[in-house]
Amino acid sequence: MKKIFLICLLLAAGTAMRAQDETLKSYLNRCVSEQQSGFLVMAKLMQATGLCDSVDAIRDNVYENLYQRGIITYKYDSSSYGTSYSPEHRYFGFTLFAEPDTFWETALGKSARDITPADVQAYIMSLDYDAGTNDSQYDAPQNALFRFVSYHLLPTKLPANRLVLHVNELGYNASNPSKLGIPVMEFYTTMGERRLLKTYESQQSGGVCLNRFPEFDNSRQGSGMEISCDPDKQGVRVDTQNAITLINAILYPIDGLLTYDIPVQQNLGRSRLRFDLASLFPELTNNSKRLNADYYRYVLLPFQSDGYNYLDGVWAVPGTVFTYISGYNRNWPNYQGDEFVIEGLFDLTMQLPPVPVSGEYELRISSSASSGRSIAQIYLGDDRQNLKPLGLPIDFSKSLIEPTFYYENDTEDDEFNALTDLGMRQHGIMKSPKGVVVSGRSIRDNTNIFRRILTRQTFEAGKTYYLRFKNAIASANKSIQIDYIELCPAAVYDNSYVPEDIW
Repeated sequence: MKKIFLICLLLAAGTAMRAQDETLKSYLNRCVSEQQSGFLVMAKLMQATGLCDSVDAIRDNVYENLYQRGIITYKYDSSSYGTSYSPEHRYFGFTLFAEPDTFWETALGKSARDITPADVQAYIMSLDYDAGTNDSQYDAPQNALFRFVSYHLLPTKLPANRLVLHVNELGYNASNPSKLGIPVMEFYTTMGERRLLKTYESQQSGGVCLNRFPEFDNSRQGSGMEISCDPDKQGVRVDTQNAITLINAILYPIDGLLTYDIPVQQNLGRSRLRFDLASLFPELTNNSKRLNADYYRYVLLPFQSDGYNYLDGVWAVPGTVFTYISGYNRNWPNYQGDEFVIEGLFDLTMQLPPVPVSGEYELRISSSASSGRSIAQIYLGDDRQNLKPLGLPIDFSKSLIEPTFYYENDTEDDEFNALTDLGMRQHGIMKSPKGVVVSGRSIRDNTNIFRRILTRQTFEAGKTYYLRFKNAIASANKSIQIDYIELCPAAVYDNSYVPEDIW
């Protein structure tokens, strides 16, 4: 028995070593060629949809060549922030959430070896939601199987401790990370059709879950904690203990069916969507720059006149300097601690994440005020070459204590505080979230960092929108800082029954 046990251990170790030396594509192809159980069904689906070919890249050789030839700007000396350096590499990464073979065998009543892509597509179509076209063109973007599988894929290699980020939320202490504070969540854009996937963790969730939608104690004097979760909103739990780590990806088993069905879309459409700006750029995580404790230098995100950009979904003209700062050990009053700075004679456009359902949303940004900030004109639209200005230019140097912002400190009187918030909102201003705590103090009380409501307008699901920041003054020595953005549906901010919470 001992001999058999040792052989099993050696075989398992050999499999793990092989996986670490493989890309996600080669691992999935091997699962099929060797009929290896575990994720054989998902491997077949990835092959049938052609998505295997999308998860084979390891490193961007174009960037490597430009960097080594000195065409990529190596560093930038800022009069305000010091020296920032361009990344030496540009690695790709992926995350695949996969129903294990045991799930499919139970659902379909067949062995994993016998289950076909057609079987899975028929099962998906039986769920009675708008899954996509029901035909055998599995590699077509509108095909039901393609849409189903691509919703399991992120263009970011997310280790277990990055599925959600515990940084400075109320109740969390990095010296005792096993004790969680208030719930944390992230909204990622999936591969294929751009759709939102929510990662979430709380004291009650039993680990990281996908698309969990609980109720919170989020009144003004509440705890901010999860208090209940309906059975149909529990979400799908991620098994971080049995993840498979590959050269360019991580594959996580999940304990249920992951779909972008109507209830998920509706629940996302009733949620305030807060995106740390770093979450929009997979390159930062794939290249170990996001919140890296060992890499706290300023990261220069280069742009080239020939059209090559380090970040996908960002465009800028020459003279723009775009820098990421992890904020490690800086104790800055930022959501998740980090921030971005746009400097120079800047003109920068970025792609926004998608909305889950069509409707009216508020688009907000969080930024900090200081005397070194610039004035910027902001634009928005779905035609990147023809964006419309959002009102007048914004002076980013003004803090909340400006008389025109109608700011008042919170008091013990919740009605007074609510009226203050309402008065500020009428002037396009909101305090920072209560649930972010720095040096024992909520950043809601900080008058230098706050949210600006850029617009209230209709956003359509399925459309891509772009946000542009253009320097409105002649000086290249001033900057603007961006911490996070929010897309908040009218169901949240204009709800007469349950006012938007301050968390």
